[in-house]
Amino acid sequence: MNSIWYNKLELQIEEKLETLHAKDAKFYRVDYFLKLAKEVDRLSSKCVECKILKNNIEYTADDLDRLLSGQISYRKEYERKLEEIDKHLRKTHNIYPKQYFLYLYTFLGMLGGLILGFLISMIFSQSYLKVSLLIGFTIGLFAGRIWGKVQEKKHNTI
Repeated sequence: MNSIWYNKLELQIEEKLETLHAKDAKFYRVDYFLKLAKEVDRLSSKCVECKILKNNIEYTADDLDRLLSGQISYRKEYERKLEEIDKHLRKTHNIYPKQYFLYLYTFLGMLGGLILGFLISMIFSQSYLKVSLLIGFTIGLFAGRIWGKVQEKKHNTI
């Protein structure tokens, strides 16, 4: 159940979004901003930093129409505030964005597969370099995705 603070914040942001195009709201990740605000609200009773972040979230929500107005300096300010909240939740509370581990381990799997394919081709025969790179890449891709999905289930994501 949402708190009064969060419900008020959500209504305030929805009012501001009426002037913003739907694609812009998606591009600026306003829905993710609301998810972060919800988590900060939930954790603010136990965490002093989250209480401070609640104030920052309120100021950001008050100023949202200006921050998303299109000027680069304002958008960067909004992104910095979003990153500050996200970083605190990751480092302090181990809450990660959805698909964080999936993307991370997929990349690591592909990289490891390429390296493994290269090493195998160097050991056995360099004439099969392309084939071994392709096979290593494919195996690494699948292994990384599976590994990432397992990690997604183990960790808190929003």
